[in-house]
Order: sequence, then structure tokens, then C-alpha cells
Amino acid sequence: MKKNTLIVLLFLSTITLYSQADKLRATYELTYEIDSTDSSNLKTERMILNIDKSISAYESERKYLKDSILKSNNPHSVYGLSKSKFKYKIYKDKNTNKINTLYDYTAYKFEIEEIIPKLKWIIHKETKKILDINCIKATTSFAGRDYIAWFTNEIPISDGPYKFTGLPGLIMEIYDTKNHYKHIVIGINYQNKNVKFNNTGFTKISQLNFNKFLKKIKEKPSLILYNPGIQIPKTGLDKYDRNHRERQKHENNSIELYNK
Repeated sequence: MKKNTLIVLLFLSTITLYSQADKLRATYELTYEIDSTDSSNLKTERMILNIDKSISAYESERKYLKDSILKSNNPHSVYGLSKSKFKYKIYKDKNTNKINTLYDYTAYKFEIEEIIPKLKWIIHKETKKILDINCIKATTSFAGRDYIAWFTNEIPISDGPYKFTGLPGLIMEIYDTKNHYKHIVIGINYQNKNVKFNNTGFTKISQLNFNKFLKKIKEKPSLILYNPGIQIPKTGLDKYDRNHRERQKHENNSIELYNK
């Protein structure tokens, strides 16, 4: 009996901590269908959302670890880390009401700025628990997809993975109705540091011009290997282009089905 009481008290204290905290890290497992013609080809990757009072940053856990290692005393250990499929880091700023997405293609680094989308959420009566936290169902549409989300007002932070926000609590799970992209929280931790927006070295670009850039590297993937200090033989570049063009045939299912 005493053991059960202790577990309940610990759980309640954790919820109280989250409800009062303004600096959190939510870790999500993202399952995604990289090829829209092959529903069996599912990939998974961990994504993290660091949140403070006014700003949040969403990115691949692998990218976050890579950046942390490069800043450490042992940057060479980054070579043992697998690459992320997601080359972006998304900042949401409540004070400016803007989203700044930083795209890192090694030789090319771009920043796109946009207004935080005002999603039209419908809140439903259905509830369920995720990580033993009470969650409420909500639905919306965004960038060509219809979504089902589960948020908790026990963590009253209006944020979520990717560009999703606008609910009266943290989004714990969100997926489109075709299950092409699904985020679900697998861990929440209190943080003691602020999120810092750092766009050093990134060039601002419009969505239109960024789309043109994506078209160019789709036609010639080796463009991202450009380095004035390193000369790669033409045969190596041609092989890289052939391999990546073939791979891109099966990577046709972006989370946003249309862009501005």
C-alpha cells in the first residue's frame, strides 16, 4: 500500500513540475513513409523539441548530437554517428510569431522565415493516456494533410513537433490520417537552459528560391559536395549523382505536400 502511494505521489509531483516548468525537452519517435508507393517502407528517427518561455527548437536527435560533438573536445567522434534524413532545424518564436527554418546542406546553408501558421484545431471529447499523462484528441489540416493530435493540458505549453502549435497544451502525439508521418512522445525532461536562436552562416532565402535549389540538387545531387579546398574526381561525382538519383526515386513523400 505504501509503495503504491509513493508511486502516485511521484507521478503527481512530476505532473506538477511539468505544469510549472517553462523549459522542457520532449523526445519524439517519428515514424514516416519515405516512399508513398510502398507502405511497407517505413523509417523511424528520434526528434527532439527543446522549449523555453518564448522559443522552441525542433530537430533530429542525430543532428543535435552531431552539433554537440563538433563543439566538444573530441569532434572526431562524430564520424561514428549515422546521418539524419532531416536537414532542418525549426525555431518557433512566440514573441515574433515567426518560424525560422534552417536547412543545412553542408556547402549550402539556407534560412526560411515565415509566420507561425494559425491552424484551425477542432478539440474532441475523446481522451487517452500517453506516458501516463492524460491527453485530449484534436484534429486539423496542414500543408495538404489531415492530422489527428493528442495534447495534454497538464503540460500547458502550446507547442509540438515540427511546425505544429496552437493547442492549449503540449502535443504528445500527432499523425496524418494516412499514417505517413507519426510523432509520439517517448520522453519528457525538465531543462535548465534557454533555447538560443543561432542562424550564423545561414543565408535567408524565399520558399520559391529554395524550391529551385531543391530542384537543382535533385538533378545534380553532387552539388552539395562543393568544397573549394577539395577536388573530387569527375568519376566520383558522376557515381554520387547516379546513386542519389536512384535513391531519390523512392524518397518522394515530403511531410508538406505543398509549399508557399
